Amino acid sequence: MTEAALGLDAEATYPSQAFRISSSSEALLASSTIKITTHLCNRIGQYVILWADIQRVFKDVQYIMHNGITVPFMTDDNLQELSPPRILYRPGVILDIVLDDDARVLSVRKQADLALIDHLADIRLSLQHIFESQTSIQGLLQTIINQTYELKSNPFKSRTAFKSRIKALDLPEIRDLVFQYLDRKSYVKCMRLNKAWHGWAELKVWETIKLSGKPRMDPSIEALRRYGHLVKTFEIPFPATFRTEYHSLDLLNLQSLSLTLSSGNVQHMAELIYRHGYLKRLNVMQVEEGSESRLGILQLWKAIASLQNLNSLHVCNVDLYTAVNLERLRELHLLYTKTAQDTILQQLQFLSRCSSLESLEWRSAAVIQKTGADTVGRFVRMVKAGTWPKLEALTIDPGTLALSDESIASILAAMPRVTFVGMCNSAFGQLSIQSLRAHFSTLKGLDLMGCPQVTKTMLMEVLSLCPQLLEPFRNRLTKIAADRNL
Repeated sequence: MTEAALGLDAEATYPSQAFRISSSSEALLASSTIKITTHLCNRIGQYVILWADIQRVFKDVQYIMHNGITVPFMTDDNLQELSPPRILYRPGVILDIVLDDDARVLSVRKQADLALIDHLADIRLSLQHIFESQTSIQGLLQTIINQTYELKSNPFKSRTAFKSRIKALDLPEIRDLVFQYLDRKSYVKCMRLNKAWHGWAELKVWETIKLSGKPRMDPSIEALRRYGHLVKTFEIPFPATFRTEYHSLDLLNLQSLSLTLSSGNVQHMAELIYRHGYLKRLNVMQVEEGSESRLGILQLWKAIASLQNLNSLHVCNVDLYTAVNLERLRELHLLYTKTAQDTILQQLQFLSRCSSLESLEWRSAAVIQKTGADTVGRFVRMVKAGTWPKLEALTIDPGTLALSDESIASILAAMPRVTFVGMCNSAFGQLSIQSLRAHFSTLKGLDLMGCPQVTKTMLMEVLSLCPQLLEPFRNRLTKIAADRNL
């Protein structure tokens, strides 16, 4: 006999499960809760809630969530859903009902349109401010040039008045604001103008040195040795510009170094790195295929591993040394513009030794190798296992790992904090956006160019609910949304 026939109260016989509309759905208030009575499943001896009972109360229900995770239907030993569909009773918790997108698309569209209007107004004001600032600065620079030529043509005329007119430029704050648009050649001219400007202009001239390979344009070795203490950034973009004397330089305040590998210079570059153990940023690129020996690469990576203050490493087409430990590294850019010698598994092994990564950009211009489910699954498992517990910025393209929507969702759900996501031309879709919602409050950058599963509704939701999204990414997503249909 049934409980009703026996005169028993169903609520007293079987417990009830509390449900509420998810905060992402807007049909009802998220604070209202409704209880549905459970049933006792004789097969497992536990209480369950039938999906049909849930549908009777919430007609547009899509799925159930708890703490941001989808609640699955119960399955048998062969992972086949039980019939009729049911979910397991969870005592003491409130489960979230997520409604069908069609039931809330009008509300989301209304919010998105209002946000888009406000955003376009902000862009218009910003452009107007930039134009006015640029006009003001250009006028100020022209005035300075005119006054300089006036003094040069007649140094005895109105010297006192001229000095008072340019006195404001003696203030570092104003001077730096005005002259931030000058190039190195203009700073050299400022050095030669007078003694007052020589000191600060000298710092600007030597702060960043980028060799061009033209002896008449590049500073001499003697000049670099004399003014090396002023150099903070040193770039050697072309292999031919590297002279053997460079490896003996002592640039005492060097913070950033960019090198290009070529045949015969790997050992000298390793020595240059060894001599600057206080580097914070290092860029290494290989442009000639097979130009270095394995021993040379080993010496290079040992030199890199010796940098105790290294925060950022950019590596392009350089063979990896998987035994190296870079535990202090916080930012890594791993780029391949041609077929790599390293397999995906070797690259994963290398990445596993960078345990303090906060930002990872992993790109390949061409498919390195076919990445099956095992390789993708290994990377997902590494993220879930906390291999990079501080990781908050991630960029991966399909040429490196062909991540599915489910894989991207699992990665985002496993990351404790997300500030940037770059998934161009990927399968980013409905599952991924569900996991990303938990990070809307911290998200600063999102790159979804060429993602066919991304809808206009998703983009508008990001634009409306991500307050820290930076302007360049906001503009790009707005443009993508304008080309998409719901």
